[in-house]
Amino acid sequence: MTFNIYKHNAYYSFEELPKDSLYNIADLFVISNLGQLKHITGFIKNKGITNSLLLVVYTEANLAVPQAIHDNYEVSIFNSVLFLKLPNNPNSLLLKNIKKMESDYKELIYKVNPSRLYLNSFQYHYAILASIAKKLGSKVILIEEGLGTYRLGVDEQDLNTGNLDFNLVKRLSKDTVSKTEIFKRTYKKYKLIKDFAIQSKRLIKKVYLSPELQSKLVGFYPNSSFDIFCKPFVDFDESYTSFPALTNQKFNLEKSNYYLSFEEPTKDESEYASLIIRKYDIKSKDYLYLSQKFSINRDEYLAIVKGCLLKLLEGNDSTVFIKLHPKQEHELVLAGFIEMEKETGGRIKVIQESGFLIEEVVRVSKVQGVIGITSSALVYSPLLSPGCKSYSIADTLVSNLINHTRNTKGLDMIEAHTKILKQFENIYFI
Repeated sequence: MTFNIYKHNAYYSFEELPKDSLYNIADLFVISNLGQLKHITGFIKNKGITNSLLLVVYTEANLAVPQAIHDNYEVSIFNSVLFLKLPNNPNSLLLKNIKKMESDYKELIYKVNPSRLYLNSFQYHYAILASIAKKLGSKVILIEEGLGTYRLGVDEQDLNTGNLDFNLVKRLSKDTVSKTEIFKRTYKKYKLIKDFAIQSKRLIKKVYLSPELQSKLVGFYPNSSFDIFCKPFVDFDESYTSFPALTNQKFNLEKSNYYLSFEEPTKDESEYASLIIRKYDIKSKDYLYLSQKFSINRDEYLAIVKGCLLKLLEGNDSTVFIKLHPKQEHELVLAGFIEMEKETGGRIKVIQESGFLIEEVVRVSKVQGVIGITSSALVYSPLLSPGCKSYSIADTLVSNLINHTRNTKGLDMIEAHTKILKQFENIYFI
C-alpha cells in the first residue's frame, strides 16, 4: 500500500533523497497532519526560513493524510519533503515498533544533521526523535499545536498500564478462547481441537501485545529508548507559543517566544471570513456559539445550551450566531438549533456553513463574545480581538447532564478537556 508522489522534491525513503538535497539543511520540520502543515508553513514564511527539510510521518492505516499533505504543500517552501512510514499504532507501547522507529530516526538525524529540529509534539516517538537530535547537537524547538501543547501535567496518558497477572489473561480471554464452544462445554477435558488452538494463539498474541506485558519487557532493555518513549520530552531549547509564560512552567526552556499562528491567515481564509460576516450581518455587539460533538444525549445538550444562550441575551439586542462543528452535526442537533432560531425570532441564528476558520471571523468582526464548551477558539479569541470575551458552558453542561451510561463517555471527555482549559485566565466559566 502506498500513495501517489508526483512533486519533484518529494521522496518515499532515505535512499531516494539526493545527497545534494541534504547540503545546507539547517531546519528540519516534522508533521503528521494538514493542520500542522498549515502552522509550519505560516511559521516559515513569517521567519523567512530557507534551506529546510519537511519530514512527514504516517502509517498505512490512513494513507489519505500523507496524500493530502503531499498535494497541499508549497514546493518553494522546502528543499525536500520526505515521507517516512511508521509502524501502525506508533504511540502504543510495543517493543518491536519502538526499536524500528528509533533506528529510522537515528538514520534520519545522522544523514541530515540539522541545526534545528522543529516539533509540534513532545510525547512517544516524538520524544525519541527529540532525544536523538539533542544528543547529536541539534537545537530542539517546540511549535504550538493548539491546546494539546498545554496538556502536559494536566491530561497525560499513563503508560504504567497495570499489573501482569491472571486477571489480565482472564480479561483478554473473553473475546478469544472463551468464545469457543469447546472451551465452554469441555474445558475440563482440554480437547485441543482446531478452533480452540486458533483462539489459544490469539490469546497468546493478545497477552504478548498487551501494554501490561510490554511495559514489563521494557525493564529488560536498559540501554534503549523505551524509557524515553514513556516520558514526555521537556528539554526544548526554544519554543514558539501563544502563552510563553505557561509554556515556561511546563518545559525546561532556554528561550520562550510569543507566536500566534492565527494572526496571519491566508488570503482565502480572510476572504471567506468576510463573506460569512457580510452574509449573516454579524456585528461587534453579537456573540458566536461554537457547537462541539460529544457522546452525550442530544436533547439534553440542546436544552442546556438554549438555557445558557437565552440567559446571555437577556436585557440586550445582541444576536447569538451558532457555528456548527466542521464534522457534520447530527440531524437532531441541527434541527434543534434551527428550532431555536424560529422560537427566538432570529435572536439565535444558525450559520449554515461550517468549514471556515472561526478565529478569523472573530478577528474581523470583533464580536463581543465567544461561547463554547472546550473549543480551542475560546483560548485564542481574546488574543485576536482584545475586546472579545470567552465563555465556557462546560461546568454547566457537566452539572446538568443526567448521569447515565449514554453520557458517561462524553462527560469524561468534557471534564478532561476542561482541565486543560482552566489553565487559561482569559475564559469565563458560566
